[in-house]
Amino acid sequence: MQDGESIFNVEFKLTDQEIEEFYSEVKSSLNGTLPIKLTLGKKAPGFWVSKKGPGGSALSKKSEAIANFVAKRININYIPAVRTAEAATEIVRGMIERELEKVEQDPTYQLALKEVEKLQQPVMDRISQSIGVTLKEFLPNVKQVTVSIPPDARYRALRRDCEIVVNDGTPTHLARKGDGVQSLAALSLMRHASEAGAGGK
Repeated sequence: MQDGESIFNVEFKLTDQEIEEFYSEVKSSLNGTLPIKLTLGKKAPGFWVSKKGPGGSALSKKSEAIANFVAKRININYIPAVRTAEAATEIVRGMIERELEKVEQDPTYQLALKEVEKLQQPVMDRISQSIGVTLKEFLPNVKQVTVSIPPDARYRALRRDCEIVVNDGTPTHLARKGDGVQSLAALSLMRHASEAGAGGK
């Protein structure tokens, strides 16, 4: 830290495909590594390519294009100090939600939801009528009350709930495992979600 400024030196190792994409987007060649220097402090944030050699200065002049290249491909995940079963479950819920969004486009799935809606509707009608009668006693101007489940809410309800059972000798809900197991499970799932997100899976 210098004058209240933090300096971060980060080196990215690019794949062959990323090297080609870098040349296409930045119009510069790389040998496979991209060293970056970041500064954060009282002044405006700084971003430089800290590559040595004749090509270093040329790359530094393209810092904005390089920053955009890195920003599009980096996936930052906050890892809390306390990692609970709930944190792990929330990660899995997010994964399930993303994957089930694809299934929701299937006509068979949509037809099944229509059948669920038909079965739920008489219940909604009875509740609507019951609530309407009660409200009219206090609010005589009320003519009708309608209770319904919006289609989006029905989709969300079906894609969010899940439970995680871990078998490490005894099948047990993750929430009932020890703090150490919960913490490691959450950490591993955070890493998995980060890798899946970076890979576009």
